[in-house]
Amino acid sequence: MTVVYRIESNWKGTPSAPVWTADLGQSTLLTGPNGGGKSRVVEALQLALTGSVADYLGRKSVKDAKMLWRAKPKGKGPLYVEVHLSDGSVLRWEQARSNGKAKVLVDGEAVVAPVGASLTVAEVRANLFGSPATAEKWLSTQLNITTDEIMALLSEQAEDHPYVWSLTQPFANASTPAALLDGLKKRMRASKSEAETAQTLVEEMQHASGPTVTDAELQAAREKVTTLEGQGRASFERLADIQALVKLESDYKALSTELASLPKPDPQVVAGLATARSIVSTLNTVFANYPANTLCPCCHKNLDAGVASLHKRAKELTEYIGAAQKGASDLDRRKAIEANLAAIKNQASALRPLGAPPAVCLEQVQRDVEAIQRQLSEAQTHLDELQRRRVSTQAPSMAQATVDRASQAHAGYKEAAKMVETIIGDAVTKGVAEFNTAIAKVYPEHLGTPQLTLRPQVSIGIERDGILGAPSGGEESVLMLAIATVISYLKGVENLNLLIMEDRAIDTYTLLSILDNWRECRYAQVFVPTTHKVEGEVEGWEVVDCWTKEQDWDKVAPIPALQDLHPRTAPTL
Repeated sequence: MTVVYRIESNWKGTPSAPVWTADLGQSTLLTGPNGGGKSRVVEALQLALTGSVADYLGRKSVKDAKMLWRAKPKGKGPLYVEVHLSDGSVLRWEQARSNGKAKVLVDGEAVVAPVGASLTVAEVRANLFGSPATAEKWLSTQLNITTDEIMALLSEQAEDHPYVWSLTQPFANASTPAALLDGLKKRMRASKSEAETAQTLVEEMQHASGPTVTDAELQAAREKVTTLEGQGRASFERLADIQALVKLESDYKALSTELASLPKPDPQVVAGLATARSIVSTLNTVFANYPANTLCPCCHKNLDAGVASLHKRAKELTEYIGAAQKGASDLDRRKAIEANLAAIKNQASALRPLGAPPAVCLEQVQRDVEAIQRQLSEAQTHLDELQRRRVSTQAPSMAQATVDRASQAHAGYKEAAKMVETIIGDAVTKGVAEFNTAIAKVYPEHLGTPQLTLRPQVSIGIERDGILGAPSGGEESVLMLAIATVISYLKGVENLNLLIMEDRAIDTYTLLSILDNWRECRYAQVFVPTTHKVEGEVEGWEVVDCWTKEQDWDKVAPIPALQDLHPRTAPTL
């Protein structure tokens, strides 16, 4: 087991002696008056090993840099604690500035976190004096009750609770029963939170979704949309027919007007125009092939004027054609218009008959189409809303399934935690009798017999002459040290396991019993502060003398020689 055998620090150093040192042993007695400096040794140890100081400046635990700095004596340099360990290593905690971050060095090399230490007396007070369940959970670890033992007992009780048993399986390999119980309670709280969150969501969804949509409502809305879509298609077709008729009517009127404005051509002129065009075409062929010919291309007779006569004839015919062309164009246009009018009549006859002129029907049908479009839009919106509400009303059901599942899990974890807590309590109760016997072996005999009970509430009493009563301040302080010693014994030898007795007033005989019972404790390093003055060496103890020459020693009663009191032999746990 590692032991702190020397400490050097300026924690709560005085102006005359800002730096102090203390040589420590397996069992160390801190002797001195109030204000002599006993507590600073223990506080410096706590600071170096844990990074904080307990019961300092009216607070349960202090690690704030500015508050710690107040313990530094005036002058330059850091606030520091240097601890020499029996394994040869040196641990140094130091804070360079009032608001600076502390650093920890082991053999000169920085470490991330302080070297932990088990300050068992503080641990006893923090865990044992609470609810029975808290005390039992903590003691289950101290009494070396295993998770396997708890699970074996749980399997017998959970035969009729298969769901509860299944919930505990993920925690079957927990390091301690306390870890098993903590895991179950953590899941219990998580499942409860999940159920509450899901329930809130269900209520919000139900409020947002409104009344439930029936199948009949949804079907009616779909049929209405389908009907209006059919009506809309028919109206659009009707509208297209009417628009086509209106266009045909407009085209018919325009063509009829144009036909009426065209002059009627002379049929003979049109017929002569065709002959003249044929002759001109023939002459143009002659001119191209026989430019110097004097014969008529028709009868091959000699022409009086030769080619000049032919050119003259072609010119006259061309002038005639030009004059007759307008009449021919009018005739062609009339034929085209008449053909178009006939086609319009055929198209109009293929469309639905109208009860009114197309222009009048068009206006009415357009109003009908717009009305149907509005109705269809409203019907589609209504259908969409019903479908949304239908989905929304299903969502609360799905969320409710989450509520039910999480609620079931919460109930299961709660039952599992309750069963495990009961089993742990029963197991601890069986071990408390032996635990009380072990405490009595260490506790000073003249103070009485300690008695620890956990139910119906945690109670630690002292039995004297058959009467069980509450311990006084000094008795309680020694009792905490005795319980911590038994806990250290049950834990086995651990690294830096410190037992620091609370600084309470104790009488001379009690101090002698402590010196006897905790001489060279094998399970932890013990620190006992006292205002008794100790002269000379005490066997098995390292004495840190906090008395000064200036103090009035005559008013302090020295401890009688140990051999005169014949202390009893230290018990073996």
